[in-house]
Amino acid sequence: MKNFYQKSVNKVKEALRSYWIDKQIDVIMNACENKQVYLIGVTNPNWDGNYVLVGENYDVIDIDEKSCIISSRIALKKTDGGREIIVDASVHCMEKDGEVRFFYMHMTPVETTDEDVMNAFVTKNQQREEKYREVIYDVFDVVLEYSCLNNTFKYNHGDYRKFFGMDKYYISIDQWFWSFISECVHPEDVECLDIFRDLDMVKRIKKGQRMVESEFRVKSTDNQYIWVKMTLIIIPNESSANVKEMYMLFKDINEEKIEQLKNKMLSRTDDLTLVWNRTYSEQLINQYVDKIKTPERNALMIIDIDDLKNINDTYGRMTGDYILSKIVESVLGVIEPKDVFGRFNADCFILFLSEREDKNEINAITRKILEAVSFEYVEKHISTHVHCSIGAAYADGNANTSELIKKCEDSLKEASDIGNTIRFA
Repeated sequence: MKNFYQKSVNKVKEALRSYWIDKQIDVIMNACENKQVYLIGVTNPNWDGNYVLVGENYDVIDIDEKSCIISSRIALKKTDGGREIIVDASVHCMEKDGEVRFFYMHMTPVETTDEDVMNAFVTKNQQREEKYREVIYDVFDVVLEYSCLNNTFKYNHGDYRKFFGMDKYYISIDQWFWSFISECVHPEDVECLDIFRDLDMVKRIKKGQRMVESEFRVKSTDNQYIWVKMTLIIIPNESSANVKEMYMLFKDINEEKIEQLKNKMLSRTDDLTLVWNRTYSEQLINQYVDKIKTPERNALMIIDIDDLKNINDTYGRMTGDYILSKIVESVLGVIEPKDVFGRFNADCFILFLSEREDKNEINAITRKILEAVSFEYVEKHISTHVHCSIGAAYADGNANTSELIKKCEDSLKEASDIGNTIRFA
């Protein structure tokens, strides 16, 4: 991880030095991930005069193992004298195929008293802001801007109507949000908008996660659903305790998403938990079930997290994702590599125990799993007991996978009514 962060710093340092000292933009452009990478405040460096570097500083804001933001400040001075120019730059770096790639770059001078400097780069604040908007509006189909300080909500009404097929001239973000999720977003994808929860927003700011992406379906002009990608950019206030501004950037990804979904059926793992997805889990279970010869040595079960929706509503989606990952870790600590464990749906997992000694061993393992996934979660002095319910069925070779799943689902209904318990069919 540290190696990736250092490589990112070195890449950004190379790009900024090349840009300011050599007046070359090639290093920046060659590091950009694709044509949709947006460069804010960056133009071809054709200003008058040359500069020398008199100071620089680079900080890493970690996002995950393969993603970070490099926040940098460099001090420059003209070779023929003059005052120092201070420039801030933020670059979102990602690792791909062992190389550091740029997702976006934001560059702006924060202190300059040299009136002749960078006339091709930026002059007045108003011109700079208009340049930012020009770049963003060119890359994305719809751009919504919100300022928390004065509660202003701005967007291009024509672009909005053309893209979403509706526009009520929203004047506040709350008005837009509730109309958007109730009338525009596909009902099955509403949870994707959980990123707007206040709890999640504050957590992301504290972790330095200033940009969040989400893909979901929305109604288009012909009243059909299309896939869009929403990039939410969060700008914190000076104390980094809350949100100052937000940008909601929408892009039509319908064609590539449809193709991706076709290919995803061939994929084997769940994106969040990294265990097998439902499709591949059932394929593996089929192979086991078809070969069963000795009854009561194999069992199928569905593990349901009790009241996960309430946990998401109370603590936010990020906490819910953490709970899912912790439960996966707990189950993997009990079962063996030969067993099949996968994500069944949003809050359920499917597990096939293979070739145990007898029914008693299966029962003992099931009890261990129930104990392992029972724990206390504490956040902001609020404690919640996390636990699961399990619906199970012994596999004796007389029932196929679909029939076993149906038995488990029926048993799970009984177990869930009680909570934190096991029911065998």
